Amino acid sequence: AVQMREFLDAAHAHGLAVIVSVRVYSCAHGQACRDGANAAVERTVTQFKDHPALLLWYINDEQGPSAPLLERYRNISRWDGSHAVLQVAANYQCWNASLCASNLARYSSSTDVLGIDPYPWQNTALTHNLSLTTAHKGLPVGEDLVTNFRALASVFGRGAGAAHNRSNLCVTQIVDEAIYKGPESGLTEPPYAVKRAAAFAAVACGCQGSLLYSYMDLFKEPDTIPTNATLTRRLHELSELGTEMASLEPFLLAEPSPSLSLQPSLPGHFTLGTLRRVEGLGSRAILVNG
Repeated sequence: AVQMREFLDAAHAHGLAVIVSVRVYSCAHGQACRDGANAAVERTVTQFKDHPALLLWYINDEQGPSAPLLERYRNISRWDGSHAVLQVAANYQCWNASLCASNLARYSSSTDVLGIDPYPWQNTALTHNLSLTTAHKGLPVGEDLVTNFRALASVFGRGAGAAHNRSNLCVTQIVDEAIYKGPESGLTEPPYAVKRAAAFAAVACGCQGSLLYSYMDLFKEPDTIPTNATLTRRLHELSELGTEMASLEPFLLAEPSPSLSLQPSLPGHFTLGTLRRVEGLGSRAILVNG
């Protein structure tokens, strides 16, 4: 609790907001164990719900909807009526593209904000930085990331076209996934151009925000720790992308125009685009080639 408060205090001092995870307090076996986990979540929520740095409560990472998650969502909503609850769905919910939207809709009763993370990616152009599951679905190049993000925006959103009046966050990879899968996986850190393109691709697909995963993993390598030069580069990239997106915030949050239609710039690639207009500020076209 002391470390959490110090972290939140430091974040607030630097003008940052924090998504606080309580997903580690889970138990699949026995009512006594579940009661203990719920009590730990209640202590955390009641202790920090009024901290100015708190943004969201994070309760689920890539697990399917369940009765315990519904109970946790309802409890947190009762303990803290001022902050939303976030869950993140895994890309396997969209391995069958025709079931993607209906699978994501199953989360609608147990979260305020839903994210999805179509990665790990490779280190080449965004066209090839798709989920490793693409081959299983037989989808054309580019469709995995696009299918995931567009399906999420169609189910969870604040616009008239969304099935459920909830918020969404599309999760994009900014780290070396080999820290999880091992060097033999062939996975590497995406270059900055891909990190940037994916973040804006999320917006172009209708997502209300892009959650860059993850700050803690910037400090890791598969077998060691990053050099000072690598860490400095990563933090600079994160700052640069965050600054750019913040400068466009009114347009990123505006309702997209339905009239923008784009053709791929090259065969086998894709082009995403959205036109946003803000009263008094004009319009911005956000275009992403992959």
